[in-house]
Amino acid sequence: MYSLGMIFRVIPMRRRGRRLPESKLRGQSAVIGDLLTEIAGGTREAIVVARLRSLAGPRAADLLPALYAPTIVRIAPLALCLRGFEAHGEGAERTTVIQEWLCSPAE
Repeated sequence: MYSLGMIFRVIPMRRRGRRLPESKLRGQSAVIGDLLTEIAGGTREAIVVARLRSLAGPRAADLLPALYAPTIVRIAPLALCLRGFEAHGEGAERTTVIQEWLCSPAE
């Protein structure tokens, strides 16, 4: 497993796969943590995963559900937007929805 992290402010831009209106995004508080990307899975099933981890330490919990197969969809001088898939539930109840994270460096 390979990882590289930086401290970011992250705002999830979707709820249950649906894009939040701009008015709700402006009022939503950011989650601050260590933004990591990892290559997870075996050789044949390897996938990139983005995680936002607590600053408490290397084994800290994820602050947001992991973002699978993230891609950069927008980039600006002070922010970038990642889009990927977020999984919810376990076993037969597991569902996957699209999610976007608005990420800006924490000060």
